[in-house]
Amino acid sequence: MPRTIQELFTYSATDMSAIARDARASFTCPIQGGPCSKNNDDGAERGDPILGGPLGVCSVFNPQAVGPSRITCLCPTRLYGHGFETLRGLARDVLGAPTQPTYLFSEWVANGMPDGVVLMGKGESGEFRTEAGSFDWIAGTTQAGKLVSYAGIEAQAIDTTGNYRANRAALMRGEKVVPPSGHGLNWENVNKRIIPQLLRKGMLLKKLAETEPAVGLGFLVDANVFAKFDARLSNPMADDQGFDLVIHAYSLSATKEYEPPSLVKLKSIHASVEQLAEKFLAVPGKPTSIADQIARVFRSASRR
Repeated sequence: MPRTIQELFTYSATDMSAIARDARASFTCPIQGGPCSKNNDDGAERGDPILGGPLGVCSVFNPQAVGPSRITCLCPTRLYGHGFETLRGLARDVLGAPTQPTYLFSEWVANGMPDGVVLMGKGESGEFRTEAGSFDWIAGTTQAGKLVSYAGIEAQAIDTTGNYRANRAALMRGEKVVPPSGHGLNWENVNKRIIPQLLRKGMLLKKLAETEPAVGLGFLVDANVFAKFDARLSNPMADDQGFDLVIHAYSLSATKEYEPPSLVKLKSIHASVEQLAEKFLAVPGKPTSIADQIARVFRSASRR
């Protein structure tokens, strides 16, 4: 089985139903209820009425995927599910408010600002900028219009390397012959960007908790990405005590290409920022020898 795009605009990439065709034709993300936010930046297809809009690539199929699913999510919005239920559940979990009604900011205002959990972020109340960067979301509990507690939330999928242009073009046009995708998955970002970002934002929230009602950080993540995340640490994340780092890992579960995947929660971990820092910064018991590598370079040079 070749690599291919699995979903376009949340529908199977080969779904030819009227609703799926309408989403592709209008470049609409049904979860956001508006244009897809994955912009087609390189300009090569600009002006093409079928290909020239936002990319709409939600997930990809990799036959030899490392992780619990052959499907890997490329867009954090896809992890929210219809109605943002996964995000609402994570917000309640990290805030310790399991029975509280939970609203997107626009819903909260429309309902007269009732008590409960409010989700604020880009596209709703606006971004929250900090010294550690902008948070994807801030979730706050309110009572009588006043803030009781709050948490940061990050949602993370993965970027691609390589090129899926020809694969996407054939699928968007509904062609019978679909060339395989040339994409790869940029796992190095787990080490370079995702873990450092969580550490920085988690430590920032912990510092703010000294003077403000900050209670922790929620992390909504694709399960394949979390598998790589865990593999980059000295040993897997585990439940512990401390300033909350609440991880919910969801899989887009399907076994074959173009099968509509189900969004299934595979992991729920209550950990601490300190545990993440300790595991990420730990040196292996027997580090790979740099001296041996230098010696091989020297021997190679001496044979020239």
